[in-house]
Amino acid sequence: MKKNQDNFLDITEEVCPMTFVKTRLFIDKLQSGAIATIRLAGEEPIQNVPASIRELGHTVLSIQPEEDNGSCSTLLIHHLIMQKN
Repeated sequence: MKKNQDNFLDITEEVCPMTFVKTRLFIDKLQSGAIATIRLAGEEPIQNVPASIRELGHTVLSIQPEEDNGSCSTLLIHHLIMQKN
């Protein structure tokens, strides 16, 4: 995986709740419709970050465990900007 992608965030060194805080700050900067790749580590972030992303109205496209590192997973998110009425 290319780590120099504009829409790539590695939060494997972070712990909850900072995993979600950093993810939220990252996706808030993306354009609507962008696809973001987020690298997570640990059981709690892998469960909590996707759930929080869904609650914000974004789409989790996939959660894939890394073959070479069993404690890390890659999360693919479709970023949507919610329109205010």
